[in-house]
Amino acid sequence: MQMPIIVGVILAIMALVTLSGWFYEYATGMRELVLDDKLFNYRIAAATLFSTLFMVGIFWVIATVNECPNQTREGIFAGLNCEGYLMIKTSADNLFQPKDKAIDQSL
Repeated sequence: MQMPIIVGVILAIMALVTLSGWFYEYATGMRELVLDDKLFNYRIAAATLFSTLFMVGIFWVIATVNECPNQTREGIFAGLNCEGYLMIKTSADNLFQPKDKAIDQSL
């Protein structure tokens, strides 16, 4: 089922408004947690930058997990490097496979 473009645009605007509101509240809320001295503005900027990088990292992880199993990727996900993901997935799948070796239970 394909989603109409207008629904995607509305969802993108909703996400933008939500994230901008979250960033504003995050930055103003830091005033209570960070010492108010001459480095105050730099600490707020660093906390906001860290928060932004964290959100971008989470987006990247979610995109990798959702898009790497697909053989064809389109748009911004077309250049996604999935070699590391596939190695980790193969290793994890091998951990949970039952062993074929019989256990000798004789005493």
